[in-house]
Parts: sequence; C-alpha cells; structure tokens
Amino acid sequence: MVDPFLRPQRLGLWLSLLVSVASCAPGQVVGALGASAPAGEQGSSPAPGAAGTDPATVPTAAAPADPTGSAPHTVDDAIVDAQGKVVHLHGINWFGFNNGKTMLEGAETTDPLGGDFATVVLRLRALGFNAVRLPFSFKDLALPATPYAHSCTLPTTAAVAQSVAAGGSAPALKALTAPPARTAGMCNDYLPSSSTRARFIYVVQFFIHNGFYVLIDNHLREDDTVLTAGKDAWVSGWQALLRDLTAKDATIAPHLLVDVLNEPDNNGIAWAAQGGKPGLSDLYLAAIDGMQAIAPCLFVVEGTGQSGINANWGDGFATDPALLALGGMSDPSPFFSALAARPYVRRVVISPHVYGPLVTTNFVDASGAGLFGRMSKSFGHITKSGACVAGVCTRYPVALGEFGSTFKDPRDVTALNDIATYFSNKAPANDGLHNAIDNWFYWGWSPNSGDTGGLVQNDYVTLEANKVAYLRTMGL
Repeated sequence: MVDPFLRPQRLGLWLSLLVSVASCAPGQVVGALGASAPAGEQGSSPAPGAAGTDPATVPTAAAPADPTGSAPHTVDDAIVDAQGKVVHLHGINWFGFNNGKTMLEGAETTDPLGGDFATVVLRLRALGFNAVRLPFSFKDLALPATPYAHSCTLPTTAAVAQSVAAGGSAPALKALTAPPARTAGMCNDYLPSSSTRARFIYVVQFFIHNGFYVLIDNHLREDDTVLTAGKDAWVSGWQALLRDLTAKDATIAPHLLVDVLNEPDNNGIAWAAQGGKPGLSDLYLAAIDGMQAIAPCLFVVEGTGQSGINANWGDGFATDPALLALGGMSDPSPFFSALAARPYVRRVVISPHVYGPLVTTNFVDASGAGLFGRMSKSFGHITKSGACVAGVCTRYPVALGEFGSTFKDPRDVTALNDIATYFSNKAPANDGLHNAIDNWFYWGWSPNSGDTGGLVQNDYVTLEANKVAYLRTMGL
C-alpha cells in the first residue's frame, strides 16, 4: 500500500531545531475555517486530596476560580471528571482526517473487522482503550467527503471477540451503547457524506457516545493554517469547530480534549516569536482564551524548541534556568507564568511526544538513565514539583500524546520499554523527580504509518500481538 502518512526524516527535523528555521512559503487555505455543519467512564478512580499524594516542596501557585464548576478539570497532576474521580486515559491515535482520506484510515477495507467504523470502535473498546486521538486538518474538513459505504456481512460477536484476543483469551464483549443506524448488509453507510466536516463531527460524537474520551489534534505537519491564514483566522476556526461539536449535545464537552497544535517544532515554531514565525506561547493563550468559554472541555498543549536537552516533536517544557542557558533552548516560562493566572489553568494538560531512536534518528539519551533524565528535565518534574517560574510552581497532569515503534530494532525496543518503566515510576526510573504518569495515546492504529507501523497489520484486522503485549505493561 502507498503510505499516505510517512513521517519526514526525523534527523532533518531534529537538526533543524539547532538553527533558526527560515519561513515556509505560504500555502493556500482551502475553504472557510468557520464553516458550520450540523451535529448529527471508563478508567477512573477516587480523586486525590487537594494537596495531592506528592506535595511539591516549593511554593505552589493558587489557581484562579474555575468558571466551569463541576466540569472536568485537573487536581495537581491528575485529570478529574465531573463526578470527582481521577481519569486515566489509555488511548490510540487514529489518523485520516489530516491526509486527504476524509475518514479514518482503513474505511475502504472490505473485511468489516477492519473496514466498518463501528465494528472497529467495538474492537478498540474490547482491547481496553477508553480514549482516542484524532489528528485533523482544517483544510481537510473543507474537502468533499469520499464515500466509503459498501456491502458487507457483519461479523458475529464471537468473531469480533476472537479478533482482539491477540494470542490470549477472547474477551467478553459488551455491545456498543449507541450503535449506528445502518442498512442491513451494509458497512459505513451511516457515515455522513454531506461534507468531511460533518463526518468528523459524527466520528467524534460516536466515540464519545460509546464511552470514549476524544482528543482532537490540529496536525500542523499537514495543516499550516496557523501560519498561512494567521492566528486570528486559526483561532476562529477552532472556535467554530468547538461550537459545532458541542452546542447541541451536552454530553460531548465533558469527554472532549483539544490538542491545540501538533508538534510545533515541525515548522520552526518556538515558545517566543522568531524568524517570522509566531510564538507558541502567544498562539496557545490566544486559542484557549478564545475557546475556554465555549465548552467545558480540557485543553492539551505540546512543547517545542528544546533540542539542547534532546527534546523533540512536541516535547520541550523545561523551565530550569540552568537548562535554559544551554544552546538550543526555547523558554516556556512566560507561557507558564501567564497560564497560572488564567481562569482555565485547571483545564490544561501537558502532552509531550516521545519516540525511540529509530524514529527520531537521535541516539543521544535515547534509553536508560539518559532518557529518564531527559524526560524528568522536560516534563516529568511538572507532575511533582511543577512548572516553576520565579520560585512559584504549578503542577499539571501529563498525557503522552504520541509514542510507538515497529518493535523490530532492539534499540527501539529498549527505548520503548524504558518509557513504560519511567511512566510507571519503577526502578531504575524512579528518580524522585516525577510521579507515575498513567495517561497516554499510542501511535497508532493504522499500519501505514511509515516509521512505526500500526497496532494492526496491513489487513487492518490482524493485531500485532507484541505491541498489544507492550501496551498491557502500560496499563491497557
């Protein structure tokens, strides 16, 4: 299969962080960003006390009043739902609304176990996932929707259960809470065809109605809208999309997370404006300022510009002045300082991306003590001592937005196993600098991701059993 989502060479991107990046030639924005379309708990535990289980040893900033009341929010380094229970996000990335497909990858597969959207959602739930991350492009949402309806014979419950056994026992299946209204003998005929935007809204709402948290992600690598259309138009696009997703259905916002901008390093965006590019701090604050009153969802932010500690592609949150004095270090301190004073500070989640050396082509601090130290310097400390500015620290939850591998090279296997060890805070990664982190989104479901492959093989049906086994070590 031709790979529609082959990542660019990671080495070139990593090296580009060491120098100033020239402005990209502007591309054409397709369609109107603000065009509207009609709208069509799992993993929780008791909430911690206000002080948390690992109180910071430095002063902690007092959070401004949260206008969302009992809406989902954060308490120290935990995500807490509207009922006051801690949420643990165990998610999968599934792309297709960012690369011209106009639907999640695999929809053209004739076997309904891999090609019927609702059947795959059932399989994901049976595997134990309670969350999904959906990359999208504003440009793609303006495209006509490619039809994916086709005749099929739906699998039996036993066949669906066996398809997710992954070498073990087939799980007991629970039917979807909100199954689609389909025509007998048809797959995907229930997907909206009026526009890609309407279809994307349907997919997000379908996941949520069937028990998932959904993280929607503006994927900068394929969608430079923020650069070509400008900040104001980009923010307006986010506002319109959030209204379309939530205005007519009160159940959506409490299970929706917004990943404001994916991997800003890809386009040379640093925390402060440079080289003709806007600053990431300004972009985040403008976007969340504009969205926070529309719906009581959570907002997810990625890091950038810290190749000095070998942080890449969505990583890069260090605020330690000694680290910032190193070369290749962009400073997020102004962002964290401004965020701490915002009324939505308890609705923000930190989301780095961490890959092994065969994906990043960076073999420095790629495993073992070097990797543990790098993660603690960038984001791990935020879970325990907090993001510190001028001696005042604010703790935030961390959700690993992307990690994955083909698991074919032993160096990658070592790195991924070390990531799991670090996130569980077990020896030898229990450095006293971070708490255990139990929120993550694996990359990815689809097999046509060039440098990681998928959780399924090319038939979109057969699971990669070693990857499933690995995710079991992460709590799946």
